[in-house]
Amino acid sequence: MQEKRLSVFKIRHALAEILAVANSVTVVLGELEKIIGYDSTYKRYRRIMNQFVNQGEFIQQSSYRYKLTCKGAIKLLPVIQPHLAKDGNIRILVFDIPETKRGVRNQFRNRIKMLDFRLHQRSVWVSRYDCEKWLAKIVEYYQLQGCVALYIGKRAI
Repeated sequence: MQEKRLSVFKIRHALAEILAVANSVTVVLGELEKIIGYDSTYKRYRRIMNQFVNQGEFIQQSSYRYKLTCKGAIKLLPVIQPHLAKDGNIRILVFDIPETKRGVRNQFRNRIKMLDFRLHQRSVWVSRYDCEKWLAKIVEYYQLQGCVALYIGKRAI
């Protein structure tokens, strides 16, 4: 059982690396074997990927392609490593989540910290990392579309 958990963790971590490098939400099964570092069978990949699909972490697009869901993105956040934005711009995140959603607000704060956002002022967070796609998944997962705004620009002063 411990070995199974370890292999599922390795595959989940490999998926996070693929997504971070490719900056995409499409995963190809053939790439997993290169990153995981050990030889495994096709059936094992399929079984594990089917578990991810059943848990709602991925949507199967074709027999070899999977799309990451919002739920899957939330679970992958702890293992991804954000990349510095190539455009040199900073990302300013402003949110106003009502007091009635205090629990969601606290979870949201924890998730944006994983994307390396730093508190600038109350409910104003700043990051130098390219994380728009991940942030969009977080906002969609917590259903905060009307409460969150992201601004991208250069520092003037």
